[in-house]
Amino acid sequence: MKPGQSEKCIEAMKALYGPPMTDEQLSEYNRLRAREMAHANGYREALTHPTGFRVDPARGVVYGLMRRPIGVPNDTGYVQLRLGSTSYKAHRVVYEAVHGPIPPGMEINHINGVKTDNRIANLEMVTPAENQRHAYRIGLKDSKGEAHSRAKLNDDKVRAIRGQLRNCSSRFLARLFGVSISNIQLVRKGKAWRHITAEADRQPSPQGELEGV
Repeated sequence: MKPGQSEKCIEAMKALYGPPMTDEQLSEYNRLRAREMAHANGYREALTHPTGFRVDPARGVVYGLMRRPIGVPNDTGYVQLRLGSTSYKAHRVVYEAVHGPIPPGMEINHINGVKTDNRIANLEMVTPAENQRHAYRIGLKDSKGEAHSRAKLNDDKVRAIRGQLRNCSSRFLARLFGVSISNIQLVRKGKAWRHITAEADRQPSPQGELEGV
């Protein structure tokens, strides 16, 4: 991390929460930084999927050749992986790493309705019909934004992610708000919370996220 980068993120947090930052907020920032430094431990304890992907099922993380988490949300919101010319959905890879091959015709459901939350505790094998019923039951088919009963973000947080905190990394913001990295990335790209418009959406994109912040 380049000198001064963490200070920029802290300044952004001050603007969001109001100066001065409390000892509790600074402590949380330092805790998140410590967890980031310990991230490599998850790779060493990961399972191996038949494709060769390494999987940390407890956190729902899939690692690539560089021993870093991989995966990009596709147009439907699921985290997608690529191996050569073949693509895989991360939630199915995580499930198979623990339980073995998924029978033909069966689907893997996200219990909490968050498509980027690929922790094994959040995955269950269901029929297509059961998957659809679950989506309607928890409101995925007709609720959006903070109106959704399980939403962890709200309109103000989304505006902050796109505005005041745009120089902070997706990893840092994910841990700050208690959501997945992919969720933050979807918000930043406008693929999630599309109904939110803000002046920040029309500002030039930063040159890059502050690595590790």
